[in-house]
Amino acid sequence: MANFDSLVIDRVLEIVGENSDGELLYLLNNLSNVSINTTSESKDKTDALGVLIKRFYTSKSVEVSADCNLLSFSMLSQTFGTDKIVASKESKILAPKILHIDTTGIKEYTIPEKLKPKAPLTKLYALEANGTLGKAYSASSTAAPSATEFVYAEDSGKITLPTGVTGTLIAKYEYETENGVKVTNESDKFPTTSSITMKVLVADTCSVDVVRAAYIVFPSFQVSPDCDLTLETDSTITFSGVAQRDYCQTGSPLYYIVMTEDDVEE
Repeated sequence: MANFDSLVIDRVLEIVGENSDGELLYLLNNLSNVSINTTSESKDKTDALGVLIKRFYTSKSVEVSADCNLLSFSMLSQTFGTDKIVASKESKILAPKILHIDTTGIKEYTIPEKLKPKAPLTKLYALEANGTLGKAYSASSTAAPSATEFVYAEDSGKITLPTGVTGTLIAKYEYETENGVKVTNESDKFPTTSSITMKVLVADTCSVDVVRAAYIVFPSFQVSPDCDLTLETDSTITFSGVAQRDYCQTGSPLYYIVMTEDDVEE
């Protein structure tokens, strides 16, 4: 009979979220600074001198937080309270494109077929040496370019550049794709209740070379919509939320921890 008690924590390997039907909603890994914080509410009974006679605890609150070291679209969709949309041939999405064209030694440029604009290209902009936008060029209504206009062939995606142009040109447009994902942070959408299971790698102090999985299960969990996106290489994204009482279960578990002797990590 396994009777684990004193454990050494290696790390939280992953967090899995699922809906009430047992379908997996998201998988979070590459996590750090994972914490489970339990606080309580209480009321005190004191005597006439204000000396504490008895403290009555009335409720508990459990908050979970973790730093995601990778930008996870699945995590963002849960935080935003919207679905992660995966494009397909039957259900394409619109994606933005900022196109840079180096005009050195060329008079024409053809946009790759998969990146062709959904609507006709109407503007090109010069990129100045200091990185700012310069002169704007418009699409010509004729078949010939000029010093202020370019020609765009919608069927082929070919751009005939303005005459005498040098340096780099920039175009911003949208194209339709069947190969991509999209998540949207909408003002009136919020995370729904799910359950989450943490897989934690641990070792027993009496057999430290054997790493096992301990699971921390939150039967009813609501992801927090609060999210800071710091777009730097070394930045992290915080995943957080609160445990809720599940009135459909016996008792009132906020979370529980399970570990078996058999679940050994190879």
